Formats: sequence, C-alpha cells, structure tokens
Amino acid sequence: MAITIKINSIDRTANIDARSLSIVDELGSANTASFEFICNDVSDAPVTGQDVLIEEESNKLFAGRVLSKDETFYPPNQLKYRVECIDYSRDLNKKLVVESYLDELSGNIIKDIIDKYTSGITYTNVADGLTITRIAFDYITVAEAIQQIADASGYYWYVDYDKDLHFFAKTDKPASFQLDDDQDYYKELIINTDISQLRNRVY
Repeated sequence: MAITIKINSIDRTANIDARSLSIVDELGSANTASFEFICNDVSDAPVTGQDVLIEEESNKLFAGRVLSKDETFYPPNQLKYRVECIDYSRDLNKKLVVESYLDELSGNIIKDIIDKYTSGITYTNVADGLTITRIAFDYITVAEAIQQIADASGYYWYVDYDKDLHFFAKTDKPASFQLDDDQDYYKELIINTDISQLRNRVY
C-alpha cells in the first residue's frame, strides 16, 4: 500500500526518503514521526509548526506538527533535512492553566480547561471519569493539568489524528486483536507478562 506524506496540506511524498520514515505510536506518551526531506530549494523545506499528515491509503498513520529540522548539504546540489514531528498534544502547551475545582467529575474538569485554554481541540471522547474532591492548577500547561487529572483518576488520555481528546479508563479500550480462533496463525507469537505497572487505585 502507498504511503503519502502531506506537509502544510501539500503532498510532499516525492521529497521524502522512504527508508528514513519512522513513526512511534505509544499509548500514554506523545506520538512522534521522523523522516529525511530532500529538496533543491530552501523555500520548499518544511517549517517548524506546520501540519504533517502521514497516510496509508485512507488510514491515518500520524498527524501532528513539525517540531524541528536539521539541515545538511546533499551532493551534488540538494539540501537534506532531518525532520522531527510530534502529535497534536503539543497544541496543549500554548497556555498556562490557573484554576481550582471542588467535587467535580474529572471529565468535566478537562472539558472546562479545553474550552478556556485551547482552540481547535475537541473532547468528543472524554469520559466522565471519577469525582475529584479538590484539585488546583497553578500556572501549568493544559497537558500537565490533564495528566494530573488522569493520575488522580487512574485514566489515560491522548489527542487523536483529528485533534479530538480521548480520556478513558484502561478497561474501556479493548485489545486491537483477539486470539480466540482456531487458525494456525500464531506460530511466532511471543507473549510477555509484566506486572511492574500494576497498582491499587488511590482515592
């Protein structure tokens, strides 16, 4: 399947060294992408902050912004940029939150913060969560505030490819695959069991 890379809504797939493309997609941390961009003119080079969309057919593999770029000369007469990208959770760091809440659902706190301190971010997939007796934020970023709420609730969160915030309990997200059929497809499957992240819920 063909992979396309759009930068600032312009298809730049032809400028990308496909062998250099890397995407890191982890739950609980910001998703990143990196690639090498080759061009003849500096005006074609990516600019930090521009939107990046990586798709395979109609499936979005990554969406975010250019975080940084390193320029080098690429013989005989081209420029090569090592481009690093980060997902839209970066957009949650523009303003600092100064708020306090009493006896409020964690999901409602997040929605209030999103409304007051961000633009372009939606919260269709924010669960109600647990009731938080008291929480206060003293000049911290929106992302840090959401993380504090998630830690207090035992929830996870992330911003998806369409700039929608997800806030959910671990048990709300099923595995992306099932190992319950009788086909012989799992010969090289390795399952590791690890309880290092297991904890009791704290209220």
